[in-house]
Amino acid sequence: MRTVNDIHHIVVAEGSPIVREGLLQVLCRQTSVHIHAVAVATVHSLYDMLRMRPFHMVFVSPDFGGDFDLERFRLEFPDVPCVALVSDLGQLARAREYGAFVTVKSDEEEVLHLVETVRDMRRRPAEEEEVSLSVREKEILVGIARGLSNKEIADRLCIAVYTVTTHRRNICRKLNIHSTAGLTVYALAHGLVEI
Repeated sequence: MRTVNDIHHIVVAEGSPIVREGLLQVLCRQTSVHIHAVAVATVHSLYDMLRMRPFHMVFVSPDFGGDFDLERFRLEFPDVPCVALVSDLGQLARAREYGAFVTVKSDEEEVLHLVETVRDMRRRPAEEEEVSLSVREKEILVGIARGLSNKEIADRLCIAVYTVTTHRRNICRKLNIHSTAGLTVYALAHGLVEI
């Protein structure tokens, strides 16, 4: 029997009804994760919804309402991961600010994996969350969360690409997270990425 803690509450904030309803349908079809998803069409509705009850995750268009402010959102709701919902190529560059993003072309498996990663992080006991990452591992995790390639991270940190790959493998092992999206959500949830 599922408890209230097993339900993963998600808000989909998107101006386009087709994109908004499409993601809702994808989320509602999931059987491995019990999801309660709601959709909002305005920035005002989004903030009202988040103030009304706790949500575990928000999918939001970078162009949402024309005036969505990611920095303000993170200040007001620091514990709610915000994932960019990209519906056109013009939004892709801004999506990097969010760390994690999905596109209208993302398959159900990719969306579900991102949701499960956030859910699993929420379920971990406090002592498990205190994973000890070295300063260098945190620097590399920040690079990953910002969407940099291993070569770009290596160039910025003046280290070899092989060293970045080794650190990345160690980070994945320590955190038990094995996807870029999952690592990005972890970095966001633990305040390692700042805008």
